[in-house]
Amino acid sequence: MLKQKFAELFIGPMPSDEQRDSYRVKARMPLQAVLLDEPGNPIVLIMCRDTCSHGMGFFSQRAFRLNERFVVRFHFANDHDRLVLCRVRFCLIRAAQRYQGGVEFLDAVTAQAGSTEMPAHWAHKPILP
Repeated sequence: MLKQKFAELFIGPMPSDEQRDSYRVKARMPLQAVLLDEPGNPIVLIMCRDTCSHGMGFFSQRAFRLNERFVVRFHFANDHDRLVLCRVRFCLIRAAQRYQGGVEFLDAVTAQAGSTEMPAHWAHKPILP
């Protein structure tokens, strides 16, 4: 089911607020987030909570800023990995050093075997409306 959701990335309209829960799939998995807006692009461990074709909920021990961008790699057994560019839409503190956030997916590409390279244009900070 999760693989199907990622196959649907960016296909169709963004679900309405009322429809979002029906599109979500519980998917608890650790992910490494490469922080694009920090010097040196450090890596932070996050825990995926759930996902849909347009975004993901996650837990973290680090606070994220609104519109902060990061890249995660989703691994699918017997298939190509996907690199996904994410933008933080919210981040709330839940307990001491425990945060809950949500991101929207901005772009996704198939990762080449053994490669950690992302598209060069992802590294450039976009002008936000």
